[in-house]
Amino acid sequence: MIYLGEPDLRRQEACRQLLQSRSVRCFEDGPALYQELQREIPRLLLLNLLLPGMDPFLMIRLLKFDTRFAPMPILCLTPYQEPGLPDRLHRLGARGWLAPDGDSHLLLEAVETLLELPGIRYPRRAS
Repeated sequence: MIYLGEPDLRRQEACRQLLQSRSVRCFEDGPALYQELQREIPRLLLLNLLLPGMDPFLMIRLLKFDTRFAPMPILCLTPYQEPGLPDRLHRLGARGWLAPDGDSHLLLEAVETLLELPGIRYPRRAS
């Protein structure tokens, strides 16, 4: 299961189409996504940094400091290209970032790479 935190319904649908061979569950706001993460841990989290309702940097930090989520890769989606952003995301524990409206082949390649990381075991439930 892949969780997608994305407020734009067009991008949600485009992502579902792109990842059609994978199960994708979409969330339009941070609190709903974070609440569901407490019930089930996905194999991958795609997180738009413009997701409303919860600071996405705080969400990444909370998830990565919780050992249940340590192996879960997080790929951030952001149109911003501000200096220091990649380093900040890396320090927080994200595996990378892409533009949400960027090259769909790059997104697909990143998702496949992150899902195939060796030696990572994914718990099904956050208990």
